[in-house]
Amino acid sequence: MYTVLTAAVENRVIDEVRRLCADDPMFRDMVDSVSDTFPYAEAAQRGVYVEDVSASHQALSPDNYVGTQLSHVYAAKVGVAPAAGQGPADQPRVTGHFVEWAREDPTWYLRREDEDVSSQVVEGGTSVFTVAHGDWVGPDGLPASTVFDVDVLVDGRRVVPRAVDPARRGVTVWPPPRPHSEVRVIYSRRRRPVAALHYLRVTSDATLSVKPLYVVRKAVLADPYAGEASFQLPDAGILPRTVRVHVAPPSAPLDYGVHYSLDHGTGVLTVLLPEQVPRRRLLVSYRREGPQVDGVAWSPGTSTTKLIPGALVAFGDHYEVGATAVVGLTEERLDVADVYGGRWDVSVNLTAYARSPQERQSLVDWLATCLQAVVKPRLDRDGLAFSGLSLGGKGRFTYVEGSNDEYYTQGISFTVQTDWEVHLPYPVRVEGFRAEPSLGAQQLAVSPTRSDSAAALLERYK
Repeated sequence: MYTVLTAAVENRVIDEVRRLCADDPMFRDMVDSVSDTFPYAEAAQRGVYVEDVSASHQALSPDNYVGTQLSHVYAAKVGVAPAAGQGPADQPRVTGHFVEWAREDPTWYLRREDEDVSSQVVEGGTSVFTVAHGDWVGPDGLPASTVFDVDVLVDGRRVVPRAVDPARRGVTVWPPPRPHSEVRVIYSRRRRPVAALHYLRVTSDATLSVKPLYVVRKAVLADPYAGEASFQLPDAGILPRTVRVHVAPPSAPLDYGVHYSLDHGTGVLTVLLPEQVPRRRLLVSYRREGPQVDGVAWSPGTSTTKLIPGALVAFGDHYEVGATAVVGLTEERLDVADVYGGRWDVSVNLTAYARSPQERQSLVDWLATCLQAVVKPRLDRDGLAFSGLSLGGKGRFTYVEGSNDEYYTQGISFTVQTDWEVHLPYPVRVEGFRAEPSLGAQQLAVSPTRSDSAAALLERYK
């Protein structure tokens, strides 16, 4: 962590100083003379180099513990049977190290909607307009709660709504728009991912195969049940032994083969004993396979948001062909990792050099001013707190020993405070199985638990 962090801060400082030089015509010739060491080979006339970068750790809590991470996305490793001579057959070898972490893609979960509600304007005036989607959020990503979280345009003119009701998806506009007015409501909403387990397998040094296993929980078949003989499930190709039909509330499972049967290929569910099914809400949960995609390009040390919608997946270089991993998505956020973190105080020491004392003074004054006025806001905006700028003593050195070829130098130092975090995923067991006596021997209920390995689920369904 220390080496990567200090190197990243050093590279960022070099880029910022080069950017300063490129923007100033007086120092534009110095762009190539800003580096991490003194350019002895080039013998530049003036420039800036990084003398030293060091860091000290600041603990912000006991054991550096921050809290838990809530996320729609999690990653799990998968155990495979060891090859001959590589270990006991009853102790699976864990693979999937090539997926270093998986997190939410923040750009996917917030969707901006621009909805035309002009059709709701009627003669006599309408002040309350209803939009199509809920789960409104404000600019900060939190649930919308004020009139400033929603924009209303009436005939192209922005109007502050009198009230918003996210629960009912309603916006109140006063005074009511005139007949034939164009009314648009612009708001942000949170998208929910499709619950699924994405089974990733390394097929070569440059390609992956991805196979999704979609999870459908508590889809409503009837509300209430009125004696129907059959239902068409929303999906076909249902995985055997994953269907659970129950009546709510309270949850009362029905017996497969007794109360209902299912054609897994077509998704047609037939009620065998309609008279024994309570006249309440009828729910169904099941799993279905998605199409496998082969030849997906990947590269160690990279991350992508294109592999799985809603997930940012990062790859490491600890992999082997045939390694497997799971990236899961849930409809609700779950605890997926413990978060540890703290702060590093990174000290950066720069040295400015020039051919004359006057040129050195001009360079140092310009650089110190720009670091505080231009670079500091940029770093602060990116979470790197800039502070403690100070100027060091003046010096000079001879470029070639025994000659009069001298450089005049002066140091500039400052501190950058940067936070660090390490997410330690829970030992997620993707889904475990538990027998439901009321379901009979031919049916297994799937329950979220961490008691069994991901391999048990995936081996059964792959």
